[in-house]
Amino acid sequence: MADNTYLQIDLTKILRKWPPVIGTDRVCTKPCTISSQLPNEPLLNIEKEVMVSIPVLGLHRDPVYYPNPEIFDPERFNGENTIEEFAYIPFGCEILRKWPPAIGSDRACTKPYTIPSRLPDEPRLTIEKDVMISIPIIGLHRDPVYYPNPDTFDPERFNGENTIEEFAYIPFGCGPRKCIASRFALVELKALLFKFLLHFEILPGKKLQLPVELDKSSFNLLIKGGFWFILKKTTP
Repeated sequence: MADNTYLQIDLTKILRKWPPVIGTDRVCTKPCTISSQLPNEPLLNIEKEVMVSIPVLGLHRDPVYYPNPEIFDPERFNGENTIEEFAYIPFGCEILRKWPPAIGSDRACTKPYTIPSRLPDEPRLTIEKDVMISIPIIGLHRDPVYYPNPDTFDPERFNGENTIEEFAYIPFGCGPRKCIASRFALVELKALLFKFLLHFEILPGKKLQLPVELDKSSFNLLIKGGFWFILKKTTP
């Protein structure tokens, strides 16, 4: 466990120095005032619906939050040091909540287990050892009990202020058989998207059916009619 914890600290430190993207854009959903950090610095007012560019790399290399930011020091994330909110923002998880890689997963019960009832008249459910269980991942991810307005794409669900109930978010499974390449897959995906967005503008193709609907004949999450898009080169 100690080795895994230190590896996690190391990976977090790597993402601080070399984030997958150097910046990201967000639309201000309500008027906001940014307080000044210097004595003579004026307040900055941002109006609703204004597009804001967030310098991820700039935050990660800011000596205000990270003393000697150019130094690779995994101990910054050892749990004893406090990282200011929003000073570390490598990526969000909302895409994988709405569209997990697999809609379900099967597991064998290793010992008898009783699931407590959630409703007053609901009976408890006892699962015997060796019984195969199907876990509805997408059902958990779209359950309004855990995610209010589950069909709304809202990255702020994972902003650190909101608490996600344990095992209500399992895009790569959970427990000892969780996908061992989940972190690599995320880094690989972000690197691919970064390269695409750096050189191309992604536009909907003529064959793309809008509004987009899921193919009900497929077990996995596939778009009905296929996902057709055009890559328009933006850099020479």
